[in-house]
Amino acid sequence: MQLPFGGLPEPKITEEALKKAAEAIFADPSCGNVFRIKGIVKTGETVWSEINATREQMTFQAVPESQEVLIVIGAGLSKERISGILGIE
Repeated sequence: MQLPFGGLPEPKITEEALKKAAEAIFADPSCGNVFRIKGIVKTGETVWSEINATREQMTFQAVPESQEVLIVIGAGLSKERISGILGIE
């Protein structure tokens, strides 16, 4: 499931907030059976971060300016619940 994360000129979420949201998504059974979260998100005025997360490991890496995309991979996913945790529509 790809979430509509981009489109705004200012950062939508900080790296720390994204980490906490990813942890919450993995922990919340109402989100579905989430296997992986990956993508590129603007986390600062001029900072872009690549997230690659599983239940066991989460990494962030600075990347050059890019198109924002956040992909949640799993089964029985609730787009509404996941979007709510991330604070996106």
